[in-house]
This record gives sequence, C-alpha cells and structure tokens, in this order.
Amino acid sequence: MIKRFQCRLFILYLILGINASTLAQTIATPDSLFTGYFRLNSGGWTAGDATLSVPLPDGRIIWLFGDSYLADVDTSTNTLPCLFQVRNCMLVQDTTNPEQLTTYIDSTQSGVLRSTFKLAPDDPSILWPGHGFTYLDTVFIFLDKIGPNMENNGVYLAKMILPGLEILGIYPLPEQNNILPGRAVMTDSTTGYRYIYGNKLNWIVWEPYVARIPSDGNPLLDYEYFNGTSWVADPLQAVKIMNDPVSPGFSVFSYDKKYYLLTQENGYLNCGLGRDIYLYESELPWGPFENKKTIYTIEDQFNGNYLLTYNAQAHPSFTDHSGLLVS
Repeated sequence: MIKRFQCRLFILYLILGINASTLAQTIATPDSLFTGYFRLNSGGWTAGDATLSVPLPDGRIIWLFGDSYLADVDTSTNTLPCLFQVRNCMLVQDTTNPEQLTTYIDSTQSGVLRSTFKLAPDDPSILWPGHGFTYLDTVFIFLDKIGPNMENNGVYLAKMILPGLEILGIYPLPEQNNILPGRAVMTDSTTGYRYIYGNKLNWIVWEPYVARIPSDGNPLLDYEYFNGTSWVADPLQAVKIMNDPVSPGFSVFSYDKKYYLLTQENGYLNCGLGRDIYLYESELPWGPFENKKTIYTIEDQFNGNYLLTYNAQAHPSFTDHSGLLVS
C-alpha cells in the first residue's frame, strides 16, 4: 500500500528584546506579524528549509532557503505534499511593503532545475545557501554543494549584480582544511574587515572558526584565519573561536559595541530535541564567545509532540528599539 503523507513547514519569527547594555538579559517572544509575511499559499515559494537574510543597499531584503516548496498550499488542511520541489530558493522582500515577497526561480525549467542557484542551467547538483553580503553593486552568496550521501562537496560563491539580481556566476572556493565558510558574514567598520564565519565537523559536533578579508577584498582569494593570537594565510593554523559547539547554521552580529553569536542546541534531527536557542557574547569579532544564555525554548507542538527544529538564525538588519528578529 502506498500512502501519501502531507506536511507543512513553517517559520516562526521571534523578537528578542534589546537594551543598551546587553542582549542577554532579555526575553524572546513570538512575532506574529513577521511570521504572517511568510504564510504564502500560492504563486511562488510557499515553504522552505533554513532562513537567512541579506540586506541590500536599496532597503530590500534577500531571503535564502534550502529545499523549498513551490506547490500551492491546501488551505482546507494547511498542508503541502511532503516532497519539496526545488533544492534552493531566493525571495526578495520589498522596501516599503514588507508583505510583498518576490520569488526568484528559473521559470524556463521544470522540477528541481527551477532552483535559484545552479552550477549550470541543466545541472541538478544540490546547492544549499549560506549567508552573504553586498559590496558596491554586487551581492555575494555562499553555497554548499551537497553530495548523494549528504556530504559536503565544497563551498561555492555566487555573484549577483544589482539592482536586478542577475546571477553573474558561481565559483568554487579554495579548500580551507575542512572549514565550511559562509555560515555567517559580518562587516565591521571599526576594524575595516569583513569576517566570514564557518564551522568544521569534529566527530559529531560542529566547531566555529573565523576568517577575514579586507572590506574591499576579494572573497575568492584574500582569506586570513585566526590562529588564536593573530591572523595567518594558512587555514591549517586556524583555531576554533569558542569551546562550545554550534549548530550547522548559526549567526554572528554586532550590537552596541559588542559581538554576539546565536546558535541552537543540536538535536540531531530528533523531534523534541534541540529546542533551546543560545546567545554568546564577545568583545572582539574573533571571540572568544562566552557568557552563554538561553534566550528561547521552542514550545510548539503538533499532535502533542514537539516539532523538529534546527539552525535558528538572527536577522540584525531588523534590529530596532523593539528588538532583534530571530527565525
């Protein structure tokens, strides 16, 4: 007997309250307004994995997702077929109307070849997005190439031109001693560098590392790695920037002259595990990140069971007097 199971992935946005002294003494609460922006039922992206945001100079926001649905939602049951349609997807949120989200896919193709990012028009390789940044008129997005056994087969960098976001090319990054760069990117005007955070698998846990390039540097070539005391060109000398592990996806951002790392408890993809979201702080972009605080515990349930959740992300471009947006 063949049964067709249906499901609906969702994004829950939180507002983490902030004050002038610290982010770590405050309470996170669900943001129903922002969550509502992403309850899209038809006409493009309707659900997806991961949630990373990259602000653009004109005020628009790029939203990046991995495996994603383009199928219409069955609004009578609020469900989708359990198999997604594309391996990555990009949405762009309008500057003045945040409810307007435009889906960017290859509409000339069908099936998974409609994915936003591909190594070639007919290449079905799995590319899952990491974080990104803009420099002048160019947007850079990190992409993981995933193999048939879910192994990482290298990190790539996509280049897009503003304002139309046409993809100029996707280029492989040099191997970095098994460090996967692009989990988070933070440009720091104080130091004049762009910090590119990555992680490396140590048995079954992910450990965080950091590289840097000049703010006007080449993100394909000009990497220096923190070795615990200084910056070096050799990735073999890189050391982790905190003792605790991180989730496969995590965030780093600055606020009020401090630096913060946000990550989620690793639940190893088991429902009910990995529900805690943590925040660490540092005086420097390269750590050490310490003073761990639990800022939110995910309580959402379905049929009496806690949901499978992972890879919480911070969205610092939405920081204001009311708080920091987290998904």
